[in-house]
Amino acid sequence: MAIQGGDLAGAKARFEESLALRRKLAHDNPMSGQVQRDVSVSLDKLGDVAVKRGDLAGAKVHFEEGLAICRKLAHDNPTSTQAQRDVSVNLSRLGHVALRTGNLAGAKARFEEGLAVCRKLAHDNPTSAQAQRDVVISLITLGMATHDRALLAEALQLAQRLAQSGRLPPGDSGMVDAITRLINTIP
Repeated sequence: MAIQGGDLAGAKARFEESLALRRKLAHDNPMSGQVQRDVSVSLDKLGDVAVKRGDLAGAKVHFEEGLAICRKLAHDNPTSTQAQRDVSVNLSRLGHVALRTGNLAGAKARFEEGLAVCRKLAHDNPTSAQAQRDVVISLITLGMATHDRALLAEALQLAQRLAQSGRLPPGDSGMVDAITRLINTIP
């Protein structure tokens, strides 16, 4: 609510309080993966607020810590699609921060690693529309960051297959047209 109301300082304070509580719970319950994940979620929220405030260095710190937690959870639970997906989401956040700071090589590395995670999840879960959609989004992100039409063309083909099979969520009904427009913006 604070973010929607434009109160970024208030949002930051509330997320910091939440993080402190979750850190205590994680300390008291070190074997609970859910509690550890909750810490990473609070870190992500603080990172998002930092981005909105223009504090990209602070955002990077929060996202890096969240990524470290997610990597550990994914390592400890290699069959958990949620844990693996959390890694890809944090990599994407860090890639976007790198882009905004002008670090194209860092952004590319984060986006490529995130895409690899998404591809593996999609391969391991071929009936999951969410996993397939995550690959599309990762391809778009990396394609736009690197101006790579081939990546965008691959995203378009996958989005078209999802649409044709009726597995593209209603909120993404314009995705095929949007990707086509993106491809046309790249020389």
